[in-house]
Amino acid sequence: MRAEEIMNRFFVAVRPTAVKEAAMAMRDEGVGIVCVCDGSHRPTGVLTDRDMAVRGCAEGLPAASTPVQVIMSDEPVTCQLGDETSDVEERMKQTGIGRMLVVDGAGRLVGVITLAEIWHYESPMSAGAVSRRITSREFRVDSAAGDSPAISPDPHDATG
Repeated sequence: MRAEEIMNRFFVAVRPTAVKEAAMAMRDEGVGIVCVCDGSHRPTGVLTDRDMAVRGCAEGLPAASTPVQVIMSDEPVTCQLGDETSDVEERMKQTGIGRMLVVDGAGRLVGVITLAEIWHYESPMSAGAVSRRITSREFRVDSAAGDSPAISPDPHDATG
């Protein structure tokens, strides 16, 4: 299969704006990612709800006046409409991303491929492999800090 056959044509794109407006677009459309595009609809970055929490809120940046460019992931990973889905999955695994932007021959955003599309159109095994790579996180505990709670990598471990 090719990217254009499995991509989701529903996505939220914004021009560079304040983080608050991007957050409102996410809320209104029920999504966890917005694609930041230039005036020609070419993606220049992506902004996720996690970016907002980790790069925005955790750093104390005011959402109403902080431009999305400050906290977005720039240089988004893209694929072409005709790319084979196996190649898309491999790039997602290699880069550790859960959403691939699909662009046309002119570089304009036309869709998004997520783990859900891979799960639905390809196979749970493929989606599982991509998901494991994306969600694997290294848990670190800085015992010298003293003010940070310990994090246990086992969610069933009640001692952490």
